[in-house]
Amino acid sequence: LLDRQAKKRSTDWLTDCGAALHDRAVALERVLLERVGAALDGVDEVALLDFPTHGNLGDTLIFQGELKLLEALHIDVRVEFVCAATEAQSIQAVPFCDFEQLRDQFPPKPRRAVLFHGGGNMGDLYAGYEHFRWAALEALPDYRLVVLPNTVIYDDANLSKLEHYRNHGNLTLFARDAVSHGHLQKACGGACAARLAPDSAFALADTLAAATGQSKPPLARSKFVERCPSPTP
Repeated sequence: LLDRQAKKRSTDWLTDCGAALHDRAVALERVLLERVGAALDGVDEVALLDFPTHGNLGDTLIFQGELKLLEALHIDVRVEFVCAATEAQSIQAVPFCDFEQLRDQFPPKPRRAVLFHGGGNMGDLYAGYEHFRWAALEALPDYRLVVLPNTVIYDDANLSKLEHYRNHGNLTLFARDAVSHGHLQKACGGACAARLAPDSAFALADTLAAATGQSKPPLARSKFVERCPSPTP
């Protein structure tokens, strides 16, 4: 009898926890849409740079979330400009980003923007991606630029390097956690916009739930969603 009662408590907890976490993921999806949508107000087509050709499947999920996010915002992604941020990561189907070609074929207009894939590559841990974004600031000074939700990974001694982002007059930087947001706010100093938003993968919250037939989709197990408390004994 005690064993059956314990199993029932565990089953009830898993059901309630799964539903709560799914609701939380969907709520974060709404916040993501609202905040990124505000930064892209008036935009109807974008170039999305830094396709993740490496082996980190988490970044692939985030990129899919970015596409879903833009679809929900009714913004067209110009697939011909999808490109890799470093030559080492470029492949035949996804070439290294060419800013001159972008300028020639996708000139700046009020209803256009250039976006950068988010994730966790803003800092000196993955310096190639950071240098790529700095090069874009110089090559695309007259475009609206948006870095999608990212995490800052800098040693304290190198945080001042973030001030490179002050060198563009129409730039929004999204952080996906409060610490990174604080670093970006300090770095921008009013010269660029630092915003806080959930990870772009949350744009897939309902999609993954429907695809897996689960009340608790895989996103509900993300470290960016608070956990349910353990069931009481």
